[in-house]
Amino acid sequence: MAFKGKITTLVVFALKEIGKGKSTDDELQKITEALLKEKRENVIYDATIAPEWIADIMLKTIKDE
Repeated sequence: MAFKGKITTLVVFALKEIGKGKSTDDELQKITEALLKEKRENVIYDATIAPEWIADIMLKTIKDE
């Protein structure tokens, strides 16, 4: 499966590179700001195919929106 959003694709790969539980508050803030520029439906769809720990971060962003 392929991700729908360009930003969500970058977020998923960035978080995989950083590693589970290793992201700083600053990195998470930048990720949040980036995800807010993505279409909500893309974030939701892409969260369904992302690893669970990444999906949690992505969905928290739109929940707080």
